[in-house]
Amino acid sequence: MLLEPSILPLLILALTIPEQTDRTEDERNTIAVFSEAKLGVVHIKVRQQESTEFGAHQHSESTGSGFLIDHHGHILTNYHVIGSANRIEVYLPDGGMAVARLIGTAPTLDVAVLLVDLYEAGAHEPLRLGDSETVVIGQKVIAVGHPLALHNTLTVGVVSAVRRSLPGGPAELQEALLQTDAAINPGSSGGPLLDSSGEVIGIATALVPEAQNLGFAVPIS
Repeated sequence: MLLEPSILPLLILALTIPEQTDRTEDERNTIAVFSEAKLGVVHIKVRQQESTEFGAHQHSESTGSGFLIDHHGHILTNYHVIGSANRIEVYLPDGGMAVARLIGTAPTLDVAVLLVDLYEAGAHEPLRLGDSETVVIGQKVIAVGHPLALHNTLTVGVVSAVRRSLPGGPAELQEALLQTDAAINPGSSGGPLLDSSGEVIGIATALVPEAQNLGFAVPIS
């Protein structure tokens, strides 16, 4: 039997592509957690206007991350992401943008709560909050955020230590922070640190620029 010439390229391609092996259980878990989390993680853009000594206005812009905690549009993020913002823009999982209202802060805990209008039901899904009191060193953690404005970036690591302190940090967070080797970069602040069940156990808050694999999160509890 002769094969049609048009079939030959497809046959050659099929013979040269290696058979896909099954993903490991850990890979399937990471994929499942990310698939759920990406529906609740948001990108935050903050615009600030400051007056100079000559009466002129200077404009600055910074970015961060956050995540939905309910179906009403409440978003949890870091206080230092918001700062003295004049305008807070939230880019939602469906690609839409909403101007957020700042409705609550706890500066000493580096926590802020925003509120946005959610127009499309089902296009967003709040993240589930876990219990950081049960976290143990060595357990797997997953961070999702928008470092350097790269939307929905996933990094994976472990809990490296618990009850850590940062020099110069507020008293309320001394011997309280979670340490992780999951990559946290500028723009990741305010994003969720998740356990393997997809529950939020911390809020990514800081990194040590002069060191590698040293990130910190405010425990969710």
